[in-house]
Amino acid sequence: LGVNYTPDGTGGILLTITKTADYGYYTKASGNSVQIVITDINSIKYAVNIPIQDGIDINSITDTDNYSSNNFTITIPGDVRAFFESNPIICDMSKIKDFKTELNYLGNTVITFNTYKLQAYKINAAGKMLGIEVDEPKNLYSKIVVIDPGHGGGDTGTVSLNGVYTEKAIVLAMAYTYFKDLIKDPALKIYWTRTADVYPTLTERA
Repeated sequence: LGVNYTPDGTGGILLTITKTADYGYYTKASGNSVQIVITDINSIKYAVNIPIQDGIDINSITDTDNYSSNNFTITIPGDVRAFFESNPIICDMSKIKDFKTELNYLGNTVITFNTYKLQAYKINAAGKMLGIEVDEPKNLYSKIVVIDPGHGGGDTGTVSLNGVYTEKAIVLAMAYTYFKDLIKDPALKIYWTRTADVYPTLTERA
């Protein structure tokens, strides 16, 4: 490891740490103190390791896969940002590009993990730790399906005689809105080409 610091020209300091691919890092902040902790990624079991505060039911934690934006979110009930300052989230930075923690409008903590490309993930609960595997979809799931709800956006498809119903709305409701909650197979990963009233191009759908 190599460490170098130089003035950044604005009164601050630019700290540069040179490391090999075997090391990851995370930061800890307390008051006016900021620490950068270097870790051996070979000792990290999961790509993401989230400590869970006492009193939080792991079953109340939810996740959302925003695969079209190369990120996923973990939502934890309540404001646990102060807890993470002394119990930091540890990531394998070769798989996680960066992450941010913020509150949503309900006052719950939302952690957004950005990946370098489309990646799948699986969540494992181990005591007071939430471990998340991040990898190529084919390495985490034995069955992968892509569903393409046709049309969307300005392409309505067929319209009912009374002008109320459109093919684009019906296929989206059938293929995504209602169907997604019926998936119970943990070995199955489904990707949709659209989840809203938008029109992906043929290239984007492919």
